[in-house]
Amino acid sequence: MGHTPGEKEEKMKLRWWKMVVVWLGLMVLAGCASKARAPLPMEQPLPMAKGEETMGVSVPESLSVADEIAAQPSVVSGEDAAQGQQTERLVVRTAYLSIVVPDPEATMNDLAGLAEEMGGFVVSSGLSTLRLANGDEVPQASITFRVPAEKFQESLSQVRSMASRVNEERIQGQDVTEEYVDLQARLRNLRAAEKQLQEIMDQATRTEDVLHVYRELTNIRGEIERLQGRIRYLEQAAAMSSITVGLVPDEAAQPLRIGGWEPKGVVRDALQALIRTLQGLVTVVIWLIVYLLPVLVALGVVFGLPVFGLIRLWRRRKRRVAVSED
Repeated sequence: MGHTPGEKEEKMKLRWWKMVVVWLGLMVLAGCASKARAPLPMEQPLPMAKGEETMGVSVPESLSVADEIAAQPSVVSGEDAAQGQQTERLVVRTAYLSIVVPDPEATMNDLAGLAEEMGGFVVSSGLSTLRLANGDEVPQASITFRVPAEKFQESLSQVRSMASRVNEERIQGQDVTEEYVDLQARLRNLRAAEKQLQEIMDQATRTEDVLHVYRELTNIRGEIERLQGRIRYLEQAAAMSSITVGLVPDEAAQPLRIGGWEPKGVVRDALQALIRTLQGLVTVVIWLIVYLLPVLVALGVVFGLPVFGLIRLWRRRKRRVAVSED
């Protein structure tokens, strides 16, 4: 039995809406399953350098299907879990050193050469003037460069070897493996949704349906690009460690001197004199207690007792004479 063109169009439209309902149902089930699973605690997002802000994965306040899929925590399947265990850990390492050097500008150029030698590159560098307390002006510098992660410790050793003294050193590492695996899972979900939407759009016949699906497809592709940008950033940040070095001249590290007079030295000398005086007093007390007191006791026993006996004898005789005279 034949069908009229209107009936064929209605059947095609019904079939298309069935596919949309089924696809949306799958997305809802995926969201419910992900909510039932408590997400692992996520680390704080990796700080991004200037010019890299667009690589972050943001969730706009839109209620489109693409945004809902990207905002949902990914459901970790057995395959994803196995991949997470096999994935080499991604650790973003950064270091900051403040070092004293004879010539900050020359050392800054040496560090730029070190970065290239290690297979890295300079991110930023700067030279400025520092005014000392005595009015003199000396140069100071800073430089930030990246080196391959496997050359990180070697590069730090080279930086230390250029310093007269290391004033400060901080080394940090941030493990972004969990975020990286989660982004990969979300990316696979979005690509699967993109494929399904493409199939739906290919079968759509009405213009408004095609436009609606096209908008959702565009949103999903935008989210895919954002995820891919963040993934690339994490990979590059883990592969290239960052080292920032502050370069302080020797003159700025010297103690304050005014006309040959050094306050720090005077304070030191005064403290040493006070300590010597206290040491002398304590020494005298110890000698009195340990040496002189036993000597006095011994002298009292040897000479004091006979003298005391003679005095008592003299007093007795004096009393006897006084009694006899009475």
